[in-house]
Amino acid sequence: MKLGCTTGSAIERWRTLMGPSKMLRTLQSQNVSSLRARFALSDTRNLVHGADSQQAANYESNLFAPYPKIHLQNQAELSIDVKYCKP
Repeated sequence: MKLGCTTGSAIERWRTLMGPSKMLRTLQSQNVSSLRARFALSDTRNLVHGADSQQAANYESNLFAPYPKIHLQNQAELSIDVKYCKP
């Protein structure tokens, strides 16, 4: 599933929710309720991915599902291919 978050601090907030990508750091993390802490199996099978910058997000967005860019008029609009959320 491809998810685009549209809040001012979306990348930072999503990365906090995901937790560290390396298992040792995940286990030592204060955020034991992160998605990776709860569900990851290994460093390479860590459940979720999130870009670390807007530039990376733009590039990676096309790797996962190269759908046309969607410009929302308001936060309530949804696309069949891409769902946007405001965390």
